[in-house]
Amino acid sequence: MLFILSIIAFYSCKKNERNEPKVETDLKTLYKEKLKGQPISITQVVNLPGKGYYGDINGNKVTLPPGIHKGNSTNGSSCPGPGDSEFSNDLVSITSEYTCNVGYRYVVTYRLTSEFYPQMTNGSGTPSKGRIKLLNGSTQVYITPTTTINPVLTITNNGVVGVNSNGDDMNEFIITYRSEIISEATVNSATAIQSNLTCYTDCSNYATLNIAFSSNQSVPTGQQVSSPCLRVDKVWFNPTSGGTPCNLAGCDPIGSGCFPYGYVYPEKQEVEFKNGSGAWKNFYLRINGLGQPGVETGLINYSDVWYIDVSASSSNNGLVTGNVQVRYRNKQVTNGLNGGPCVSQPDGTYVTETWYIN
Repeated sequence: MLFILSIIAFYSCKKNERNEPKVETDLKTLYKEKLKGQPISITQVVNLPGKGYYGDINGNKVTLPPGIHKGNSTNGSSCPGPGDSEFSNDLVSITSEYTCNVGYRYVVTYRLTSEFYPQMTNGSGTPSKGRIKLLNGSTQVYITPTTTINPVLTITNNGVVGVNSNGDDMNEFIITYRSEIISEATVNSATAIQSNLTCYTDCSNYATLNIAFSSNQSVPTGQQVSSPCLRVDKVWFNPTSGGTPCNLAGCDPIGSGCFPYGYVYPEKQEVEFKNGSGAWKNFYLRINGLGQPGVETGLINYSDVWYIDVSASSSNNGLVTGNVQVRYRNKQVTNGLNGGPCVSQPDGTYVTETWYIN
């Protein structure tokens, strides 16, 4: 009897060992299908401050009457008067989306504060939009044609963050748009990228918010490809589907082979979630197999594919399932390796997303 039980236990263990590689293979197959045709996504988080200006419906700068610089609204709730004709903004990030044999597109993200509410379109349906300029030193090598429309994709209102000199509420807005496709040869001939934005408002007196091309918000193009510390590579995610638990993966779980020329992989990628108490915590990942308990870790490899142990993450680190804020960034842990150990990275260098974890 003992001999028979030993044989059963032995082959049961061997079966589990044989199944674990299959689990990983199945997960890689899942990502192979998911990433088919997807561009390589690299984000440069820059948070560069700049100035914008209020314009008329054609984008021409609104000039206030002489002596009026503190706001001239008599009805602040409907159409407040700005303290002056300029407003502050930050170029938060530029994400390059590279597709083999096609070229690049750029997703541009701005953060600005204004008395007026930015709109996706004007009253006639014309979209708010942005353009791209590429430079080599001081020489322009490319600019989006004025006939090309790159419509604003999203406008997020983060609420009131202050008041202007007239006492009118100032709201913070996050605005993004995606550029047209630009050839790889053109991008490779440039050393810097700039962007602009024209966004319609809900106020006819100050009909547009305008952010011009500026050297203050100029972002280098080449060194981020070879310097993992200066960019954030995409971390991929799948929610629970059918019998497949939710899972995450590094920036290249399938060995794509389609990355920009000169690209250097990050040594590690750091991933955290915000728990029910508002604290950033590590996931528990099933790194020893789907049938084994999850192990708490904040660092993954670019080629990793892991199932998330939702139960352990919830029990030990306070994960609340549903829509969860997740942040990630590159992390060089070896001193001197491609800029490592990235000790100068502030919290603002994370990319933040919302994942549905169930």
